[in-house]
Amino acid sequence: MAEKKECERADTVLDMARDSVKNFLDTYEKVRKARNAGQGAPMDNEQDLLRAALVFAAAGLDSTLKELIKGSVRPLSKIDPNVQDQFETFVQRKLRGDSDEPGPAPGYKFLASIIASALPQERLLNDYVLYLTGSSLQSVDQLFKSASALGAETKLIADNKTELTKIFSARNQIIHELDVKFTGKVGHRQRNRPKKKEIEKQCKLLLDVAAAIIASVRKNLQRVTS
Repeated sequence: MAEKKECERADTVLDMARDSVKNFLDTYEKVRKARNAGQGAPMDNEQDLLRAALVFAAAGLDSTLKELIKGSVRPLSKIDPNVQDQFETFVQRKLRGDSDEPGPAPGYKFLASIIASALPQERLLNDYVLYLTGSSLQSVDQLFKSASALGAETKLIADNKTELTKIFSARNQIIHELDVKFTGKVGHRQRNRPKKKEIEKQCKLLLDVAAAIIASVRKNLQRVTS
């Protein structure tokens, strides 16, 4: 079926992300069992496994949505009114020269490049896909933007907006600040201490959002191809 092909790569990436997260969490348990940790606080190497699980879950969401956009926006733009509307809005902004992407080309230059193209609509769709996938999808706003571009259901994102904002903040602290926080005396340094149950819950939510968007896109494709 068409929807299987369009979602295939996104499904594969999501499966790999789930496996990676599970491997980090399983390794965490094995390491603690090997040293008879019991209910004791996790050591630095164990905390790093939890941080890695969260980072991989966030990366899995990012990569899954990008593959879904690459595979589905083109066919959906031809059959889904919501996707068509988002695509038209992008083109209008480009023609005005006020797109929010880095370094937008003036509208006249953009129009000239489209007119000169052998396949104008394909050129526009390629630009649109690049616009949607050209930056990291690591914020709630980016999730809404990607879901809207795909004509996907956003209820899970909206219902968990506060928690997702917290998760992306934690992810960014790990990636950009190494989870380090400076407190107390000058020169004293420590790191935020992730908790396994919380990390498990956060990873699950990120991957559930990815799965929900895939399911919504697949449903739309089934509806229009049935």
